[in-house]
Amino acid sequence: MITQVMLLTAFLLSPVLFFLSALSPLLFESFLPEKWHGSAVYFQLMCLAGLFNPIASINLNVLRVKGYSNIVFYIGVVKKALAIAVFICTLPYGITEVIVGQIAVSIIGYVPNAYYSTKLLNYSIPTQLSDFLPSFVLSGVIASMIFWLQYVLDWRPIYELASLGLIAAMLYLAVASLLNLKPYQFAFHFFNRRFNNLRFIP
Repeated sequence: MITQVMLLTAFLLSPVLFFLSALSPLLFESFLPEKWHGSAVYFQLMCLAGLFNPIASINLNVLRVKGYSNIVFYIGVVKKALAIAVFICTLPYGITEVIVGQIAVSIIGYVPNAYYSTKLLNYSIPTQLSDFLPSFVLSGVIASMIFWLQYVLDWRPIYELASLGLIAAMLYLAVASLLNLKPYQFAFHFFNRRFNNLRFIP
């Protein structure tokens, strides 16, 4: 069950966060006043900071369901303490450093979650990586491409945003299908079953 949730979450969430991060300059130019445009970099970093949180939460929720609430509590205390310590250390240096610090915390915080999933649920770290890394890598590569294209095209921001967003989504699905990635296979069959079930409801 945890493998299925991990596959689906990674396949759906990775492109959303990576593409939002890549397209954030266009988002800010299209929908916010000029004085806010400089804040796009913070939004980019916050999207990246959020990448590992859902993956870590899946591990914690499964541990909680399996009756290991005490371990979930201790992991939560350690992660909160680490986040506060990193925040205090990075605060004097500026907002960018604070967000980068939280990205590091989210990556480090994944480790104890994955460790206990390995020990207690027999869901090893290499297996977890094989489940979500393909979606991460593919999303990251496509996001890098559309980020670069923003500086090549000279269209109105809203047109660039719509065009590049659509291209990114179509390319992601096309490449995932062409490579027959495991997350794509599961997501395709998952939504196909849901669609068929809905279609036959009287």
